[in-house]
Amino acid sequence: MLAASLLLAVLSSPAQQQARKAPFYFRSDQLHIDLSLAPPPVIGSPQDMAELVEILKFQDARTEQDVLRAKQDDTEEDMFIFVDVMGPNFTSARLPAMAQLSRRLKNDSEIVDPPLKHHFARPRPYVRSDRVHPVCALSKEPSYPSGHAMLGYLFAYVLAQIDPEKHDAILRRADEYAHNRLVCGVHYQSDVEASRIASAILFGAMLNDPSYQHDVQAARQEWNRNKL
Repeated sequence: MLAASLLLAVLSSPAQQQARKAPFYFRSDQLHIDLSLAPPPVIGSPQDMAELVEILKFQDARTEQDVLRAKQDDTEEDMFIFVDVMGPNFTSARLPAMAQLSRRLKNDSEIVDPPLKHHFARPRPYVRSDRVHPVCALSKEPSYPSGHAMLGYLFAYVLAQIDPEKHDAILRRADEYAHNRLVCGVHYQSDVEASRIASAILFGAMLNDPSYQHDVQAARQEWNRNKL
């Protein structure tokens, strides 16, 4: 399968041997993201052009507060982006097991994302048009799917498993985190939609992993002792 072969190529490339990351919670041959992840719109197609116009509309409408929130989300890539949903005790200092789980999820998401990006090779909005003025960090990586959005949704799926009572609020925050990639001017709508699908597939691959189960249980017990 495409995704599995792409992952194996990245993990086994001679140039990557010393710098490569090992996944904590999945095996690359378990993932078949290509079965569910459609390619991005063809450059110049009606959908592609509509998505570019949408970015420009967000650009014209964004407020200073929108920009500030988008910039904050651009720089924060851990589970503690959900502090507004979970409450003031949801911090890395109070929750070391949660922080470790967050780091491992980020590691695994960052293994999955780059091979897909380079396979689809969709140019970023600001590469496509000089009318796009991004307000967040620029990347040399292709656009599809969004790594930030993939990570945000993966965090959300796991956190909703840890605290099901907050499921809906957690997913809304993940939607906002993903949407802010459009506010930033660095991704298209279909990039974040693809990321949600990819995250769901990755999450499903993790569920039966003993290490994942152990770490989630430790984070759940820790959170139950600390939540208000």
